[in-house]
Amino acid sequence: MKLTSKYLKKLILEEIKKEYLWHGSKNKISLLEPRQAVDTGGAEGSNKKAIYATDYKPFAIMMGLATAGSDTGMFWEPGKTPQLILFDGDIRHGENVYLHKLPKKDEDGKELFNVGGADHEFYSKPEVKSIKPIEILELPVDYYLHLIRRPTPEDLKRRDYYLKKGK
Repeated sequence: MKLTSKYLKKLILEEIKKEYLWHGSKNKISLLEPRQAVDTGGAEGSNKKAIYATDYKPFAIMMGLATAGSDTGMFWEPGKTPQLILFDGDIRHGENVYLHKLPKKDEDGKELFNVGGADHEFYSKPEVKSIKPIEILELPVDYYLHLIRRPTPEDLKRRDYYLKKGK
């Protein structure tokens, strides 16, 4: 199905209203703790020592599709299905992505996350030391191959442009 701008906005609004976020991983984690992010995109808030999550489930799924140490990026264009671009590395065929459903607020009603610099990105507040997932879904990588691809020549040019600008 082709994602139209109107349909995508509807999906986003439905997700934002929810009281939870998603954290995707190659591993099943019973208690998430802040870790130092390494992001070359340069977005403010994308390189914190934090727990990162998203309100858009496909983005979280993408985080577990490639092997550890892979060079990946994302150039999301509105109206198109977002995809993880695999510049270097491999797809984790035959393995699973673990999707961790996280609460947005603690038991006292305090917000656990700040809005990040990239679209649909959230990172835990500095005082948050850990978050226990509400639920952990185990999803087969091979079912989500439409969310990952090798780069096109245009992707490589775009990536070089951003790397030269330090973003």
